[in-house]
Amino acid sequence: MDINAIRAQLESDEGKESVVYLDNAKPPNGPNPTGWIGHKLTKEEQQLYPVGATIPEDVGEQWFNDDVDTAIKGCEETPDIPFYESPEVVQDSLVNMAFNMGVDELSKFYGFLSLLRERNWRLAAAHLLTLPYAQEVPGRAARIAAAIVSAA
Repeated sequence: MDINAIRAQLESDEGKESVVYLDNAKPPNGPNPTGWIGHKLTKEEQQLYPVGATIPEDVGEQWFNDDVDTAIKGCEETPDIPFYESPEVVQDSLVNMAFNMGVDELSKFYGFLSLLRERNWRLAAAHLLTLPYAQEVPGRAARIAAAIVSAA
């Protein structure tokens, strides 16, 4: 796993904002107060950093590191996600997806994950692009699909 590559992907996909803003998640799940690199603020964090507040760099970096650790651990510990049996570029892609939507949601991508377990990178990438996820985040999904194809 390449943490620097994951960070670069996430900064590109999520953006990096030093001011708390409302994300574009649709109700009932959003919009959510968000900041730094795609960090959804907890209720406690919202008390300290309301929408419009500036996020100190050390706080934002801690949020990012914690969020990436959560995504990695989720991928490692979820039996349906073929994490360790996948090449590094696929692992990086899975972490990106878990960071974006959460490991619980990622684990529901049964067909996609099944194709990854079969090491059918091209078909897995094509399948990913048929999912509603790809309509929600088309640029991100296309880049992730291309990364997975490169594992072939």
